[in-house]
Amino acid sequence: MSRIVYYDNGHREVGPQWPLPVTLPRETPLVTLPATVVGGIVTGAAYAADDVVGQLFDIPVSCDYGTLRAVTISCLDVQSAEYDILLFDHSVTVPTDNAAFALAADHDRVKLVAVVKILATDTVSLNSEVVGTKTVDIPFSVPNQMLYGVLTTQSSPNYSTADPIRLRFAIRQWA
Repeated sequence: MSRIVYYDNGHREVGPQWPLPVTLPRETPLVTLPATVVGGIVTGAAYAADDVVGQLFDIPVSCDYGTLRAVTISCLDVQSAEYDILLFDHSVTVPTDNAAFALAADHDRVKLVAVVKILATDTVSLNSEVVGTKTVDIPFSVPNQMLYGVLTTQSSPNYSTADPIRLRFAIRQWA
């Protein structure tokens, strides 16, 4: 039976190196992305539970994979409501604003990366707006450096201001 022998640069015998050295992706600092405006929100019409709020929005992440660490929501219309933010790794077809949420095609379901639930108790009212931050730890992998999102409500908000909702995402990108 033969034996494998390893030598260092000084020609001294050394044992095998276990575990073998592995290069891991370099972790980057936490990055808070610019605010995303949820566009297309209808004013003067009450929403119902599971309705889409606004339209599909995109979140440029500048990396192929990372970890979502926090989501901050602000509503300029002082609507304290419960929301679900559905995140996808590809663009999907979603219903129009103020319609019941359902994915249009079966192949869109596999694109779902995560759901972030924001409860009314996660927010506070500050004079003219409602704000809140939800801390999460959700890994993601996207082929085109873009996450896509859909906001749905679990309440019955009625907005009087056009496009009142802003979302900010804090991510840890991996180089």
